[in-house]
Amino acid sequence: MPKKAVGYLRKRGEFSYELSYKRHTKTVHAKTERDAERMLAKFIADIDADRFKPASKMTLNQLAARFLRDAPNASAETKKNYEIHLKKRILPALGHKKIDKITPSNLLDFYANLQEDGVRDDGKPGGLSPATIHKHHNILSSLFSFAIQIDELESNPCERIKPPKIPKRKKASLDRDPTRNLLAALAEEKTKYRVIAIIAACTGMRRNEILGLGDSKISFEDHTFTIDRMSKHSTGRTVYLKSPKTETGIRTIPFPPSIDPLLKEMIRQRDEMHTKCGDLWVETIEEYGEPTKNDLLFTAWNGAPMHPNTIDGWFAKFKKKNGLPDRFKFHGLRHTNIMLQLKSGVDVGTAADMVGHASRTMTLAYDDVCDEALRNAAASVEQALTLGNIIPSLISAPEPTRKKH
Repeated sequence: MPKKAVGYLRKRGEFSYELSYKRHTKTVHAKTERDAERMLAKFIADIDADRFKPASKMTLNQLAARFLRDAPNASAETKKNYEIHLKKRILPALGHKKIDKITPSNLLDFYANLQEDGVRDDGKPGGLSPATIHKHHNILSSLFSFAIQIDELESNPCERIKPPKIPKRKKASLDRDPTRNLLAALAEEKTKYRVIAIIAACTGMRRNEILGLGDSKISFEDHTFTIDRMSKHSTGRTVYLKSPKTETGIRTIPFPPSIDPLLKEMIRQRDEMHTKCGDLWVETIEEYGEPTKNDLLFTAWNGAPMHPNTIDGWFAKFKKKNGLPDRFKFHGLRHTNIMLQLKSGVDVGTAADMVGHASRTMTLAYDDVCDEALRNAAASVEQALTLGNIIPSLISAPEPTRKKH
């Protein structure tokens, strides 16, 4: 009876082993030789049971093209964003490699390269930020997960490593008095920017949610905004409206009755612009992929949806003119709203519902307590324990005498 073929393994690197059996080979990553031996046993069993899948011949270039064409769970906007990063740095570095040959070590080398001088487009010293490197890591992980779905890869190398840690940064927000000064300074700005900033500060709405507001989304009777659409834009496409990213983003929230006159003034000015433009006014906009009647509150001069970047451009000038901190962006008004809610005693759940956070943990990240709040917390414990009555007796109490044995 002929002797049955026996598989073997050979160490190729620190944690790399080559498995071989019946003219099939496979490179695996294992921490110890014993782990590699277990993998060899499974390798042999899979081949004998006809379950073994030969190594993929697909390169990362080919995988990226397939992902951008066929990935079912990625939106068109996501794919466009991925394509930019893929073409810029990921594919020039790794695109030629077969996907089953891209190891965690390759990825770590790539991330290290992204941290070197000369990588940045703006010419500033240092490499890319940890947050940007995380984005590259997430894109690669999505591609490898897709390769597993289409049966071109067995495991995701991104899952075995961690990109550089993102340092925790304090959310850029303003305290109560600086916020009041900011809102007062809006008197020198155009009405639409006054209203946009006031809405952001008093409701915590996102920039793109504010630009989705229209007559049908405002109730002056209940003093509420209905948020079920938001402004979106992408390269080569006009601004359009789509649903918020998460179910929690769809909500109806109250606004202060005191801003009624400002909202009505904005509507009046928009209607005047409509009349002046006549036939030039954009009567139809894209909403959820379908044409719909234009009732937007904030528009360009001809009724076209206002581009989100217009707000950022205005706020950059406003910030400089009024001496606001450099790190404070327009989105900081949302941060400020959340922070003021929490410091005013609003519970985390209510604050999260107000601003449309998907989890309470996200809201808690804004709870940067001030010295006054900390002192109030200490005072509340002092009162609860009635320390004023207890401490004097502790001071006057005699020291206990030591017992003799």
